[in-house]
Amino acid sequence: MILLVDSDQIWQEIISRHLLAAELSYTICDTGISAKEYLNESTPDLIIMEISLPDMPGTVLLKNIREDSLVSSVPVLILTNSEETEDISLTLEYGASDYLLKSDIDFRHLISRINILKK
Repeated sequence: MILLVDSDQIWQEIISRHLLAAELSYTICDTGISAKEYLNESTPDLIIMEISLPDMPGTVLLKNIREDSLVSSVPVLILTNSEETEDISLTLEYGASDYLLKSDIDFRHLISRINILKK
């Protein structure tokens, strides 16, 4: 199971379409708080997350994930519009497994990265 954390409904639909085409199961949370609540109940195989969330910075959510022993080992793929050097550095420092830009995304590449990270 993949947890997709993104508040942008258009991107939720785009990513969902590609996950379904690749026969990958997923669930969507549109806020950091709802993602934390989900992670208190379930452990996904992979988290795909935007760092621009409406209720908290994605870097804070990522840090919380890495500090939670129940989900700390779950790979986290950042899929975002942010090209900010600080965002890239912080997410990698906090343990992101990969950092991809939405503007440059090739969905075949995304599905390949997902399959690699889920193993």
